[in-house]
Amino acid sequence: MLTMLYAAQCAVGPGKQWGAPYPVESTAKHPVSWMSLSASISQHAGPGIQLASEDVNRRRQITQALKTLESMALVRAITGPGRFSTGLQLLCENGASTVSSAIPYTAADDTEPYIEIPVEFFTRGWVHVLTNSEIATLLMWFDRLKYTGVEVSAEEDDPLTITYVTGDVRQGLYG
Repeated sequence: MLTMLYAAQCAVGPGKQWGAPYPVESTAKHPVSWMSLSASISQHAGPGIQLASEDVNRRRQITQALKTLESMALVRAITGPGRFSTGLQLLCENGASTVSSAIPYTAADDTEPYIEIPVEFFTRGWVHVLTNSEIATLLMWFDRLKYTGVEVSAEEDDPLTITYVTGDVRQGLYG
């Protein structure tokens, strides 16, 4: 989902809708796809064991992820539930969209609350290697930094000044 939001914000300006998200699989007409923008884990099962190809595994993983996002009203398949091969629509990520009442995603502008994520989180591949819990923690820290006035940076020589978040704040604001 974070990769989708990043792609949308790169494609359109603040307050604009992203009308044509990428297809699941690359084609000659659409070389950029969710498969080309994602990383997947592939393991060797040993000699003599027939495994699905990397592309088949990646397509299955992405399709399952999209179905999960669809059940959470974060994306909608264009041609019907669970059918992402022909395209999808990115939906509002703030919880206002529901499965029965989909609200198209609009890139955040300065009038809405948002968490600023350094571009390096995506361009250096952190979005693919951190676990969901690690990403949630990182997003919490980015949000907390916003309240302290510390600029978020991916530079190694830029120490962060926040050293802790209380349990009450963690549970109360971030669940």
